[in-house]
Amino acid sequence: MAESTPFLPLWASPPGRTIQRRLDELGYDMPEFASQLGTSVQVVSGLLDGREMITVDIARRLSLVIGASAEFWVNRDCQYRDDLIRVETDQWLEDLPVREMAKFGWISPEASWASRADACLSFFGVKDVAEWRHTYEPMLAASRMRISPTVPTRNAAVAAWLRKASTEAAAADTAQWNAALLRDSLAQVKILTRSKDPRAFLPRLRDLLASAGVALVVQKALPGCPVSGAALFLSPDRAMVAVSGRFLADDQLWFTVMHEIAHLLLHGPGQAILDDPCSPDLFDSAEEREANQFAADTLLPPGIRARARARGLTPTPRSVIALAREAGVAPGIVVGQLQHDGLVRPDQLNSLKRRFQWIGASLGTA
Repeated sequence: MAESTPFLPLWASPPGRTIQRRLDELGYDMPEFASQLGTSVQVVSGLLDGREMITVDIARRLSLVIGASAEFWVNRDCQYRDDLIRVETDQWLEDLPVREMAKFGWISPEASWASRADACLSFFGVKDVAEWRHTYEPMLAASRMRISPTVPTRNAAVAAWLRKASTEAAAADTAQWNAALLRDSLAQVKILTRSKDPRAFLPRLRDLLASAGVALVVQKALPGCPVSGAALFLSPDRAMVAVSGRFLADDQLWFTVMHEIAHLLLHGPGQAILDDPCSPDLFDSAEEREANQFAADTLLPPGIRARARARGLTPTPRSVIALAREAGVAPGIVVGQLQHDGLVRPDQLNSLKRRFQWIGASLGTA
């Protein structure tokens, strides 16, 4: 005969409900019950709503005043605490894009609730949701991210994306952090923007950054995680840049790469916690403005930008290609920057942007 699966309720009933039923039967009000129990009304109120834990001493008093054994009351409270943990875990799982995590191969697909919970906790390397909150909520706050303030964001999904990226980065082979070498490599990074195929330029970009102590991770974003990229110091001598390829266009991808590099160079490993990455005020922070300016100036130097603004850019592919050649970057990057500056309309010259697509877990040309 097959073994039955234990019943695991996804709700929690505090012992106070049982206590209240007995009080109603015995006709005790709270002050009288508190007096009989030898405690305060505040403690009784906590017992009724589950805030107050039933100790062995309280259990013995309950047994004497309203009946049932002390063991019954201790077990009733323990069951309630276990149920609370299960309810919290279920709410956490609801916030996680579990199906997509399994589809991406980050966790194994599991049929039962308990197996899914175990798989997700194991993915994060924690024993329970309380440890997850203690570990990953500060990690989210300390990370520097480009994330949309207008798209609904789920902290658990962002944490999953960052966890996977951090795990991949930690396993990467890099030199020690070298800010000067990273800054010196930016000219070579700009040259890579002219390469059309991510399968060609990403390995070269990964090697360039690794030589300066930065692990590059390119990883598709999850639902509820509208992130473009993140910069994080894994240790004082190793850093990570992660990009999601969001929007699947070269101007967005390369701006994000430069933006995250800027955070590493400008706001280094000693930087205090920045913004909560899910805050709608993120893009107004001084650090974000600095990183945006650094990325913009690196990709399209101020002198070139000023000349385009002064003479008025003729919005034609030829004029943009000429500017791109002068700046040493791909034409799509120039289009993106000029659109941002208002010199070109958002619907103009988008054909010059190179488009990408996800091919399995890899980014390729569209």
